[in-house]
Amino acid sequence: MLFTSEFNQVMWFIKRKLGVSQKVAYQFAKQALKFGYDLRLISNASVFNTWSQSNARAVAGHLWGLHKAYKETNDTGRSIAFYRASSALYKLIENGNVSPAHYHAQKFVGESITSEVIDYYLSAHTTGYTARTVKIIEEGASDYAQRVHRAQWSY
Repeated sequence: MLFTSEFNQVMWFIKRKLGVSQKVAYQFAKQALKFGYDLRLISNASVFNTWSQSNARAVAGHLWGLHKAYKETNDTGRSIAFYRASSALYKLIENGNVSPAHYHAQKFVGESITSEVIDYYLSAHTTGYTARTVKIIEEGASDYAQRVHRAQWSY
């Protein structure tokens, strides 16, 4: 990947907003820029900045849906991981503190969950479905396939 000023700007924005190491910020920036640079990535309503209540609820619902989909396909470990991640986000929503930095710092929210949230944000601007959503449907989560919603992000 070629380092550009846009890439560096996004990487340092992520590092500041999430409070992660430069290595992690690099990986998240690389993922965030896979469809090209978009000024919305560093806006006030970005996935890396403060989330509105509606955006936070949409992300929490997506994670909850993945929990149910993994349960349907008998992948207990991933089901539990997404249950914990969605529950942590719902608790932050109840407390009114929906900062990605606070969410990323939660006990059960690791880089994999944060990557899925970034994919959710990106898919709201592209296909509407994350790669994980498509894969789990292909693996046989038919009930989830009937209930899944397109990704959405409001500004």
